[in-house]
Amino acid sequence: MQLESTGKIFIKDIKHFKKKVLLILSNGEEMEITEDIVMDYYLFPNKELNKEDLNNISKSANMTKALNKAYRILSHGLYTEKEIYLKLVKSNYSKDIIRDVILKLKRLNYLNDSSYVNEYLYNASIKGYGPHKIKNELLKKGIDEKVVNSISFNEEEKMNQLENIVKKLDKKYRNYNYQKKCDNILRSLINLGYDFDDSKVAIDKFVTENEETDALALAKDLEKIYKNKSKKYSGRDLINEVKHSLMKKGYKYDKINAAIKELDDYEDWRFKRWYKSWFDMSC
Repeated sequence: MQLESTGKIFIKDIKHFKKKVLLILSNGEEMEITEDIVMDYYLFPNKELNKEDLNNISKSANMTKALNKAYRILSHGLYTEKEIYLKLVKSNYSKDIIRDVILKLKRLNYLNDSSYVNEYLYNASIKGYGPHKIKNELLKKGIDEKVVNSISFNEEEKMNQLENIVKKLDKKYRNYNYQKKCDNILRSLINLGYDFDDSKVAIDKFVTENEETDALALAKDLEKIYKNKSKKYSGRDLINEVKHSLMKKGYKYDKINAAIKELDDYEDWRFKRWYKSWFDMSC
């Protein structure tokens, strides 16, 4: 009690638990520390602590917590320095603590942006990512711009990868008309990070137009659109609306006209057949 009356702080008790140690001070404060901190600072009940001691113990405790959190994050895979930094900032650790944690992780080689880039390039290749997406993603993850710009891509490997992706997408969109299929494949390749011109070359080379497939797709879409639009439009307005909708789907104008003419001929034939039947019955 004499120490308290002088304004000094001493250790009232040290409680040891399974995963933590609780340091209880004479001023009523409690501090969660580790067994290592107890040993490093030679802590024991009734030991007097000055302001510098308390600051150092607190910093060591926060450093240990932040480091353990970083270890848990890294146990799930590779991360960049920026990603670890942002995760620790989100957990409200001070910039000094985060800096020291990152420096220690780098010394231990748990954080290595060069290794991260190599691992990312390997995984990106498996996922089919193109150069633009790879570089943009690495920049977002905090990799230095000079490092990102220095990454080179083998032209032959890139085109082989494009070929494989285009062939897979060609099967995926096999029920689409040729133009719509090409548009969807091109959009997919751009989203994957491939250059527009390279994508066009690959599509022109490996995607072929199938007249029969296009004709079946056009007939199916024409029937569906015609039924839908006929609820609101009729006559020439109906035909224009149908044409417009089919053109938006990528069908060629001459093919649309031919298909609509066939539909008109069918409707005309069906009307004549109904009229003849009605006339025969009336007679």
